[in-house]
Amino acid sequence: MFGRWLKGRTERSASAGSRRDLERFVESLRRQTAEELGTLVATAALIRTRMRSEGHFADDMLRVASSPEQALLTQRLGHMVTTYKNAKQPAEMAGTLVWLHTLRALAAPQLRILGRQLWEQLERGQPYAQRALRGIEVLSGKPLPLGAQSACDFIPDDLDPIELAIRRTPQNGLG
Repeated sequence: MFGRWLKGRTERSASAGSRRDLERFVESLRRQTAEELGTLVATAALIRTRMRSEGHFADDMLRVASSPEQALLTQRLGHMVTTYKNAKQPAEMAGTLVWLHTLRALAAPQLRILGRQLWEQLERGQPYAQRALRGIEVLSGKPLPLGAQSACDFIPDDLDPIELAIRRTPQNGLG
């Protein structure tokens, strides 16, 4: 009895923490320019592309689900965020946060609308991501990984902001 109560309380606390973190992240994205978001989109695309090439980020992880593999990837991304934070690499940390929050939103229905808001903001930066990729390539002196350019146009199907736009139309009474 006590074990179930404690487990439920822990899960609710973790969910509330994830919600607050995601709300803060989305709010920070709202304050960024489209060009700044382009750099974030490019960085997130590079992180995902590299992880995919290493076999750590399968495409099926970016669907509504709650699998052990998805949980492991979420945990790995959380560790990466901490590593980038400690190494004072804010761009890489932010790019990793995109995927951490995306996976959390896909795994938890109560975070899904925030996940769509996240991608709504990132979509503003997509037109500037290719330019940012070229800048990253020049600065690093390394060629871009295969698929990085097309990865900048990616939006997870289950978090596509189009649903937000439909909900906000005046004929639905939500606009």
